[in-house]
Amino acid sequence: MAHLIIGTAGHIDHGKSTLVKALTGTDPDRLPAEKERGMTIDLGYAHLKLPGGIEAGVIDVPGHERFIKNMLAGATGVDFALLVIAADDGVMLQTKEHMQILQLLDIRRGLVVVTKKDMVDEETLEMVDEEIKELLIGKKLEGSGICHVSSISGDGIEELRQKLADELKTFTKENRRAYFRMPVDRSFSKEGFGCVVTGTVTGGKAKLGDELELLPQQEQVKVRGIQVHGLAAEEAEEGQRAALNLSGVKSGEVARGCQIVSPGRLQSSKYLSAELYLIDEVRQPLKNFTKVKLHLGTVEAVARVVFLDRTARLGPSETAFVQLRLEEPVVADREDRYVIRMMSPQRTIGGGRILHVGDRKVSRFQTAFIHYLKSVGSGDPKTQVEAELIRPRDLPPTLEELSKTLGYSETQVTECLEAMGSDCLTVHEGRTERFVHRKAMEDLLDQIVKELEIFHSKQPILLGLTHNDIKRRIPETKDSPILGLTVQEGITHGRLERTERCVHLAGRFPRLSSSAEKISKGMLEQALAKPFETPRPRDLIDYYKPPQESEAVFELLLQSNQIIKVSNDVILHRDTFEHAKEVVGKRIEETGEITVADLRDLLGTSRKYSLPLLEYFDTIGLTQRVGDKRVLKK
Repeated sequence: MAHLIIGTAGHIDHGKSTLVKALTGTDPDRLPAEKERGMTIDLGYAHLKLPGGIEAGVIDVPGHERFIKNMLAGATGVDFALLVIAADDGVMLQTKEHMQILQLLDIRRGLVVVTKKDMVDEETLEMVDEEIKELLIGKKLEGSGICHVSSISGDGIEELRQKLADELKTFTKENRRAYFRMPVDRSFSKEGFGCVVTGTVTGGKAKLGDELELLPQQEQVKVRGIQVHGLAAEEAEEGQRAALNLSGVKSGEVARGCQIVSPGRLQSSKYLSAELYLIDEVRQPLKNFTKVKLHLGTVEAVARVVFLDRTARLGPSETAFVQLRLEEPVVADREDRYVIRMMSPQRTIGGGRILHVGDRKVSRFQTAFIHYLKSVGSGDPKTQVEAELIRPRDLPPTLEELSKTLGYSETQVTECLEAMGSDCLTVHEGRTERFVHRKAMEDLLDQIVKELEIFHSKQPILLGLTHNDIKRRIPETKDSPILGLTVQEGITHGRLERTERCVHLAGRFPRLSSSAEKISKGMLEQALAKPFETPRPRDLIDYYKPPQESEAVFELLLQSNQIIKVSNDVILHRDTFEHAKEVVGKRIEETGEITVADLRDLLGTSRKYSLPLLEYFDTIGLTQRVGDKRVLKK
C-alpha cells in the first residue's frame, strides 16, 4: 500500500503530543522549550506501526494560536487527520480553526479522538460527541469515527490503533506527480555529515546519489544519505517522512519553505493564479487587493489578493478566481493547496488550489484566462492538457513543458494528445516540436480577420498587413510559429488571401479613387523616367496632393512591390530592380564575383545606387559579402 502521513490537529493542551506518544512510544516534543512549557511549539514526528503490518508517519502539530503557521507547515503532505478534542473542554477556538485548515487543505479522511476520557462522566462524553458531530456537518470529515481514549492510562489506545489500521488498509491516494518533491520543514548541520533537511515527500522518489535542485535558490545538490522514519534507507518516496543528507549546500542556506525537487520541474514565482474559497465563519467580506498572509506548503509569505472574475467583494462561503501577487517569490505547483490568513488580527479566512504559476501580472476579466483556470481545475487530464494548448501564450508548449506544467509524465501527456485526435496540431520551431489546439488557431484566425476588417475600413487604399504588422497588432504572435500555420489555414478555408507580402481578407482589393489612381500612375512614371535618378521617398510623396492620400498610395506601391524601397533614400521601379538583379546574377556567373564599382559601371549609375542595391541583395539572400566583393549566397 501507499506510504501515508497522519497529522494531528486540535486546540492547545488537548493532549495531541501525549496521544502520539501513547500510540507510537515516541515523544514528539523534541525542543527543550516544549518540555519546559508543556506545549508543542514546533513540529514533532513519530513512526507508527499498526496491526496488519501497516506503517505510517505521524506529524504532531502545535495547537496554540501563536504557532498556527507551524501547524500549517506540518499539514503539508498529510493524508489522514487525527482531530484531537479533550473531553473536559470540548470544541474550542483552535479546534475550529484547525478544522477549517483541514477543510481548506482538502484532507478528506480522518478520525476524531476524544482524549482525557477518564476526567469526565459518560453523560459529558455524549455531549462532546454531539458537539463534534455538529462541528463536522458539511465538512469533508463529516461522518468520521469518534474514539474515546485516555493517553495516560492507555484506556482505548489499542481500540484506536485497530480503528486506524482498519481505516488505513483501505486508503488509496492518487500518485500524480512523476517527479521528486520535498518541502523542507527543518534544516540542520550534523558533524561529519554536513547539511541535513527533513520534510514530507509529496511526490516521486529520490535515491542515494541522485542530483536534485534546491529551490528557490536554484542550486544543484546531491543526495549522499537518506533516513526514513529514523532508519537508513536507499530511497525516499511519496508519503514518507524523510531526512536527506545533502552535499553542495550548507545548512545555513536552507530554511523552512525551501524545496528539494527533481531538476527543472518547478519554478519560484510572485504570481500565482488560484481558486479561492472564503470560509463561512469570516466576519466581513474580502475586498479586492487585500494584503494577506499566504501559507503554502512549509512557507509563509505576504500576498495581495486580486480578483480576476468579479468586481464585488468576496463573501462567506463564496468562491472566486484570483491572482495572488506576492512580495517575494515562492515555489509552487499547480494543484498545491494553500491557506490565507488576515494580517491583523491573524485568523484563517480562506484558501484553495493553485491553478497556474505565472511570470507576470494577469489583467482582470480576461475571459480566455478565466476559462483556462476553470478547465485546468476540472481534474480530468485530457481537459487539462487541452486547456494548456488553448491558453494564450507566447509560444505553444513542448511535450516536456506540458509534463512540467501539469505534473504528469510525458507518457500520460502523450496519451492525452493522441486522444485529442485532429484537434491537436503540431508546429515546428526549428527542430523543436510544439503542440497547439485547433481552437487556439481558430481563435487567432478570428483575431487576424478582425484586425484586417479594422485595417481595411481605415485604409481602403492599402493592400493588407504583413506578418510583422500582425505581430505588432497581436503581441502573443510575436515569437510564435503558429502565425504562419494560421494564415495558411485562413487561405485554405477562403477567409484570407495573400498578395505579395501582404495578407488581406479574401476577395478584398484596394479601392482607389480617381485622384489616387492619378497619383499612382504619376509615381510609377517618375520612378521609370530616370531609372537610377529616382526622387527620394519623401520628395516623391510630397510632390502629390493631398499628402494623406499620396502617402497611402506610396505605401500601396511598396506593398504590391511595384516600387522597391532599397534604402531610406533610394527607391526603384520594379522593372529597374529586376534588371539590376539580372545584371548581378549574370556578372557573378561569368566572373564568380561582383564589386560596388562593377555594378555601378554595368548599370551606368553612381555609388549612391550600386552600394545600397548590393546591401539589399545581401539582405534578401541573393548575395553575400566576402571582403569588398559579393558572391552568390550558398
